[in-house]
This record gives sequence, C-alpha cells and structure tokens, in this order.
Amino acid sequence: MLADMAHISGLVAAGVIPSPFEFADVVTTTTHKSLRGPRGAMIFFRKGVKEIDKQGQEVMYDYEDKINQAVFPVLQGGPHNHTISALAVALKQAVTPECSKNKGIDGSRVEKVLESLHVAANKNTIRGDVSAMLPSFFDAAVKLALKTKAEAKGTKLEDLVATMKDAKLQSEITKPQTEVEESSTDEDVKREMHGGGIDCLNCLSCIRLLYRRRAIFNWLTSSRNCV
Repeated sequence: MLADMAHISGLVAAGVIPSPFEFADVVTTTTHKSLRGPRGAMIFFRKGVKEIDKQGQEVMYDYEDKINQAVFPVLQGGPHNHTISALAVALKQAVTPECSKNKGIDGSRVEKVLESLHVAANKNTIRGDVSAMLPSFFDAAVKLALKTKAEAKGTKLEDLVATMKDAKLQSEITKPQTEVEESSTDEDVKREMHGGGIDCLNCLSCIRLLYRRRAIFNWLTSSRNCV
C-alpha cells in the first residue's frame, strides 16, 4: 500500500493525527506544506523481512533499489545541499512541543489577518474539519488573529473582519503591513527571481514573490519585460 501525506505530514510529525506508517509500505510527502520545510519531497519505504515463504526462506522487501534508481538518476539530478539542510531544520522543529500545540484558532481567521498585512496564504482542509471554508490549521499571524478573535463581539468570520477595522488593531496591523511592503525594492525582487527575465512569468515561486512584494504591476509594465 502507498500513502501520500503531503498536506498533513506536519500534523503526522506532531502526533496530532494518526500516522500512515503502520499501514502503508510506501509513504510519500512534500516538505513545503504543513511540514513547513523547503520545496521538496520525501519517500519512505519498508525494509527488511517481508514474510517467510513455504520453504521457510525469508522474503525481503524490494522497494529500496527500485525507488532509489527511479529518483536518481532517472528523475532528478544532483541534490541541493542547502535544501537538504533546510529540510533537516524543518524536521527538527517538527518534533518540538511547539509544533503540536493547539493555538485555538482556525485558518480562515488567520488568513483574514494575513490579507490585511498584504500576505497571500494557501489553506487546505485537514482531518477533523467540518467545513472546507474553515480549515483548522495555519501557523502564521496567529497571535494577532487570536487577539482579534478575543475582542470580536460575535463568533462569525464577519465579526472578526469588523473588529479588525478597530483603530487600535489597525495600528498593530500597520507595522507588519509596512514591513511586508517595504521589505525590498524592485531590484531586490529581481535578484531573488531567475534574473528578472520574462521566464519568471512561468515560475510560480517568482509570481508569488512579486505578489508578496506588491511589485508585479511595475515589473510587468516596465518596457524591458513586456512582450
């Protein structure tokens, strides 16, 4: 059996939902979703004795060589050591108590706060969610979202949005909002991209970066980047 836990691997690592490893022979996951690591993936597979045949001989799992050969050299080139290092940090963080702590807030409310800071966020439903519109996991802007939730007069999402318009909360939102907007210049953005060329339009990471820095309009309308 193969199990893909790409969207929930962080929750599996934190031990807050059941693990597929007990049941699956092969487990795959991306590393940049709830695991909070660099863009990449991992493949786990069973090793050792699979069973004893009728002749009393050990039958071994044979996944290792097949998977390793399929990954390299068949599908990918050399590894990136900086990505491996970043993944090691993410995996170490995943086993800390902080990663399994319930913050008492849902993704939709955190998303609203992030939007006010001009940060675009992705969200996915997980086990235990009762609505696709109110996923329960996200790990950004949580403190501000919790404070806003506590001061809201009602329990609905629109109550939280209305509370965010309060002058006191707006002052708290303005500081990180400004930091997001002014964190880098257009030239800094281009250096982070693939040279700032038109090929960046085909790169999701570059598009996200441009959106996050609020520089996409200026970049796309500059004469040397128009097509």
